[in-house]
Amino acid sequence: MFTLVKPPHAQAPQSAEAGKGVQELLLWSIPQGIFALAADDTIVAPLSASLATLFRRSDFVGLRFADLLQPIVPKKFLNTALQHLAAARTPPGDSVPGARNQLLELEVRFANGQGANDLLHYSFEFTPVSIAGEPATLLVRVTDHTTQLLQTREIDDLHLQLRTQSDILRTMMRLGTTRFASVVRSTDSAMKSINDILHRPAREQTAFRFKLEQTLAEVDRISCNLAATNLASLNSAAKQFEAALLVLRDRQVLSGNDFLPLAVRLDEFHSQFSLVQSLSRFVDTTANSESASDSDGASGPPISRSDL
Repeated sequence: MFTLVKPPHAQAPQSAEAGKGVQELLLWSIPQGIFALAADDTIVAPLSASLATLFRRSDFVGLRFADLLQPIVPKKFLNTALQHLAAARTPPGDSVPGARNQLLELEVRFANGQGANDLLHYSFEFTPVSIAGEPATLLVRVTDHTTQLLQTREIDDLHLQLRTQSDILRTMMRLGTTRFASVVRSTDSAMKSINDILHRPAREQTAFRFKLEQTLAEVDRISCNLAATNLASLNSAAKQFEAALLVLRDRQVLSGNDFLPLAVRLDEFHSQFSLVQSLSRFVDTTANSESASDSDGASGPPISRSDL
């Protein structure tokens, strides 16, 4: 807990002025947003200069914490933030151990004037402070973690690409380029069929059931294609998509809204497959040259390490 106290009366005015100047310099220079919340959850001094940049406004003093967040976060996340604030005000003896020290992480949205929103990720840290004449005050520190989060996602994407590339190379060495290229083409064909099936209009229960069974048949075709590969991420995405379809099969009544979440699963599956395609473009060229010499259609020999 921080304690803010007034300087002794005997202190020289010059020292008080110097201390005030240092405080203002710190509040002007730190990148985090700093503000205090009074007992009624209204914003009071001290305020850091970076608040205006973080929240794209300048009217902070007297603004309630809920009104600060309401324009930039969805309602359900606003309720979560207010619950977190209430927990931060809970006396130490009444709070759950560790709850008072947890950061509040929020995705905030700002209209950019171009018909879209800028998505940023802020963390809020609440610290009880003692200010003479202002009991139950919280010091709030706001940090923009957007860049760090994006960098983490980029690293995760790179790790995924490396794993997928390794899976592709092992599969090619084991199956040979002709058979591997055939798997990729067959999977691509099944993906396009699924997309066409899901876009077909349907109103009657029989039509919904038919769409569902056709989609399951194509997913089963994909699973058979991938069974001989080491493409773990693609296999996992296919299983998740199939699991979502099986949930629908168990329902007594189907509607068009039931199929909407499938688009998200299909998009995740397609992103994994697109990665496989982008890392194996050269396979088709090699496979075509092999196919010219394989009149019986049999798969060529596995690719050698030296060729690889």
